[in-house]
Amino acid sequence: MIRFDPSEISNWASRPDAHHQLPGLIRRLILATVPGLSHLNMPSGSAVWRSGWDGLLATDAGNAWAPKGSSAWELSCRSDVSRKANDDYHARTNDPKGVDVNVATFVFVTPRPWNGKQEWAEQRRAEHEWADVRGFDATDLAAWLEQAPAVAAWFARLIGKLPAGGYTALDEWWENWATVSQSQPNISPALALAGRQESTARLAEWFQQTPAHYYLQA
Repeated sequence: MIRFDPSEISNWASRPDAHHQLPGLIRRLILATVPGLSHLNMPSGSAVWRSGWDGLLATDAGNAWAPKGSSAWELSCRSDVSRKANDDYHARTNDPKGVDVNVATFVFVTPRPWNGKQEWAEQRRAEHEWADVRGFDATDLAAWLEQAPAVAAWFARLIGKLPAGGYTALDEWWENWATVSQSQPNISPALALAGRQESTARLAEWFQQTPAHYYLQA
């Protein structure tokens, strides 16, 4: 298992591209660990510049990080964490952009250390503007990554922390293999799966079973 010290996450937050990548990290963590999802909208990359919430989520179950029910998320890599959290909280409380604050949870996420995050959340809850308020920082993200090994491997490659064991994640292997050839356009999954319907069905069925090794020979 790949583990991260909160300082590694905080150091990454200072990189110029972290602002674009943070929503992608949170979205991957939600998809990997949150059960009962009914809605998820959390754009990353160039789409982070659009107006509106950084993320909207609805789930029938939730977990320690994603609250049950509807939640509205603001994400930031800024170093002045408390100021940014307060600015976003007040702005979104005054104009929630269609979110029903009476039933939704306001969530603020920073990949930096945030002293006083618990006190901040408690103070905001005491205002009774939202159904609930939560705040997460680098320590919480490090714990969340422990619950999502595939996302941890992706994040390790993103920050240059090579995963242990010498393995390569499937998405990374495919990206390298499908794009290194001189073919135009790049090799598509449909081409690679042509004539392999039976094998594809067996592999898909295996993914739904108890985790175990799956051996291939070619």
